[in-house]
Formats: sequence, C-alpha cells, structure tokens
Amino acid sequence: MGREVAPAIKYVKFWRAYWEYASPLASPSEATIRLDHKPGEKVQVDFSDGVWLTDSTTGKKTLTEFFLGVLPFSSHVFGEFVLDQKLPTFVRLDERMFAYFGGVTPHLVVDNLKSGVHKTHLYDPDVNSTYCDFANHMGFAVLPARPRKPQDKGSGETHIGVVQRDFYQRVRNQVFYSLEELNAILRRYLENLSQEVMKDYGVSRAQRFEEEKKHLKPLPPSRFELSEWRGAKVHPDCHIQVVKTSTRCRLSMSVRACVCA
Repeated sequence: MGREVAPAIKYVKFWRAYWEYASPLASPSEATIRLDHKPGEKVQVDFSDGVWLTDSTTGKKTLTEFFLGVLPFSSHVFGEFVLDQKLPTFVRLDERMFAYFGGVTPHLVVDNLKSGVHKTHLYDPDVNSTYCDFANHMGFAVLPARPRKPQDKGSGETHIGVVQRDFYQRVRNQVFYSLEELNAILRRYLENLSQEVMKDYGVSRAQRFEEEKKHLKPLPPSRFELSEWRGAKVHPDCHIQVVKTSTRCRLSMSVRACVCA
C-alpha cells in the first residue's frame, strides 16, 4: 500500500504520517462534566498578575499580584491586590478572605505555588509546613490542584478572567499610587459584581451566598501565629542558630520560628 500511494516514502514513515493525520479524526472530542458544588464545601484560591502601582516620588512602576478566592457554589468572590506571593502574605490573605466570608470551608483548593505547596504530586503532595499549621488552625484541608489542570479550580480561573476582562479594562487609564487606593476601588467593583444576576441561576451571587454561608464553619477564636519551619544544623558545640539566636541541642532538629506579620 505504501509503495502504491507514495513510492518515494518508506513504509514505516508512511504509516507514521497516516496515523498523525487520522488519529485526531478518529478520536472522540473531550467530554466535560458540569460540576454541582455543595454549599460551603470548598473555596478555590489563585494568583495572577495585577495592576501597576506608581511611586508618587520617583515615578517607578511596580506590578502588583492579584489574589482571588471564590466559593464555587455561590460564586461569591474575595479579591485583593498585594505586592508578592510570599508565605506571610499568602497566609494573611487567606485569613482576610475567610473573615470576609464570615466562616471557613472544610477544603481549600490551591494552585501549586511555593507558598502553599513544596512539591506537587498526584496522590501525595508535599504541603508547606507553615501553611499546614495554618490549615490546622483554621480547620480546613489543603487540596492542591494538579499541575496544568485548570479545571481543578475552574471557578477560580473563571473569575480571574472576569476581573481581568472587566475590572482591568475599567481602570486601565487610571494611575494608582497605593495598594489602599487600588483595593478600595476593587472592593466596590466586587460588591457590584455580587449583586448582578447570574444567567445560569436567575439570582445574584449575594443571594446564593446567603444560603451558602449557613454551611460555613465558624472562624477560630484567635489569630494564627505566623511561623516558619527551618532545618537547623547542629554545630560542634551542640548549639543551633536560628535568626541570630542559638539554643543548646544534642540532636538535629526542625525549628519553628515565629514571625511577626
């Protein structure tokens, strides 16, 4: 067959070219399933590039980071612009998000950023020790999304797209000199967004949230004490050093150092 159709092409090369052409035609299109989320079951969080800030003195521009948390059942959104994605920032953002919602969900779906997940794995991801402490304090389980699987946090991806297409365009010609100024405008935008009627449900996000917030767990009575886990090397004099302080120790150990933030 190869010699009859294309005499200049070798047999193996012909079949390779044939299957490259025929396989996409023969394979069925990918099927998708619409997920029905339970109220108060989980929150999805994610980061994206934010809006530029301008230094009022030097004129230097700094690109912010945009953090978003969304409850998939009601599509109720919390958002805030920050300067980085570091662990202390990430933890305090989660705290403010749950305070805004007025309760805690049993699960939190997080992208595989280093502040939350040390090492990605399909079945046994390595969650950051400090973030794990924070999750235990708040009372939620961390569910890292699979790498390159945006459908694992579809609501988060969708609403980041909404903010980027709508809010970013509204403020594209404005100059912001502080995070406080930028976040104040963002809060007003999200409040208006929550009142808009959603086509799929015929009610607003705020109305759906009134039902969902009944299923949230209560907030913890105290604020989380931010800390950082570090591997400490034992010196010959049986001491270890942590942030320019030392303590006597005869074994290698992990040290939990408190951080003021």
